[in-house]
Amino acid sequence: MLKGCLFENGSGVRISAELSDLTALHCTVRKILSVVVDYEMEDTDTSNLLVDFLEKIEQAYLGKELIMKSVVQHKDVVQYGFTCNWIELLMINSLLRSLSEYAVTDELDDINMQLLEYLCRKAISGIDKDNTTGIYQYIGKRFACLNIRYFIAHFSYPDVEFKGASDWDSLRRIRQYLSVYFENTKQHQDG
Repeated sequence: MLKGCLFENGSGVRISAELSDLTALHCTVRKILSVVVDYEMEDTDTSNLLVDFLEKIEQAYLGKELIMKSVVQHKDVVQYGFTCNWIELLMINSLLRSLSEYAVTDELDDINMQLLEYLCRKAISGIDKDNTTGIYQYIGKRFACLNIRYFIAHFSYPDVEFKGASDWDSLRRIRQYLSVYFENTKQHQDG
């Protein structure tokens, strides 16, 4: 099972799991990334965000990122992990949810998306509640998009802008950014 914890400064999440869980997550992301590839839109922010996430998962299960060893009931247990920004995790989860409607997925894929959603909720719960109220409502939601091709081509994720601590100004900018993709996308597509 995927596990996660928020960094002390609130800027990132450490995700860890056993090897089989990471490979299952990798398969889920790859299936859904195939939607972007099928539309021949590999050089978009949508594609870049998902490909970067795939690379993080690959680095983790190859043992090139975080490795945590422990003993559970007299057995050695090895967990592999990686880090990512919590807003990036929220965006990836919403991309997976939105694009999964156009891919052939199964129950394991749905479970992986639910686990990522859980990790998003867990990560945000570690940040000051007053500042995250407007963000919490977007976790696990699909993006508001009527035309998937248009959405993939015009989706933008300014990751540099959202890196760093979760201060009030950053959270306000994140809320404004999220409101465009969850609430106002219809207006942008019509205009």
